[in-house]
Amino acid sequence: MAEMNLKDYLAQKTKAKGKTKTWLPFCKLDVKTGKLWAGDPQHPHASDGCVAKVPPGRYAVEAIGLAWGRDRIVHRLRVRLESVKKPEIGKELGTAGTDSGTIGIAEISAFKAAFEKSGKTEGGADQIQEAIENQAAEGFGVITLPGFPDAIMPFVPTGSDGGGPVLALMSGGKCVGIELPFMDEEDVD
Repeated sequence: MAEMNLKDYLAQKTKAKGKTKTWLPFCKLDVKTGKLWAGDPQHPHASDGCVAKVPPGRYAVEAIGLAWGRDRIVHRLRVRLESVKKPEIGKELGTAGTDSGTIGIAEISAFKAAFEKSGKTEGGADQIQEAIENQAAEGFGVITLPGFPDAIMPFVPTGSDGGGPVLALMSGGKCVGIELPFMDEEDVD
């Protein structure tokens, strides 16, 4: 039997309750500048989320799922340097919030570059924002921007609006990723 991934888990509609026991793989994310951002996917700007300094490299995006009735959301999201299999949770780096009930993860410099470059043409920045909003309406997935191959943003459902902590993931004394806790069973009606 194939290993369950986050996409398959979130697509389930059977009645259930509780968290997954393991981290479910979602996707990989290349971070070239070492600026890993978390925030509302519809507002991909450094000031609208939390930016963590991490080593450049390939990152694994994983989640612990939470089922409540027929709904599936993400209980915890982590983005870890792919070569680090068991990072430890470190200090709080800041907070990330959402007004859309989803959280995105991105190399924020790539989105800044896309907005700046497209902003030089008539309606270009509006087209970028529209592309983000159209893709974010899916509820979860990976936002991409045509013409900007580095602007990639995995995003997942959190179960509510609001904000929460962004925790450092540590290995060998270095921050090698981030973890975001969301709703727990007690918080879901």
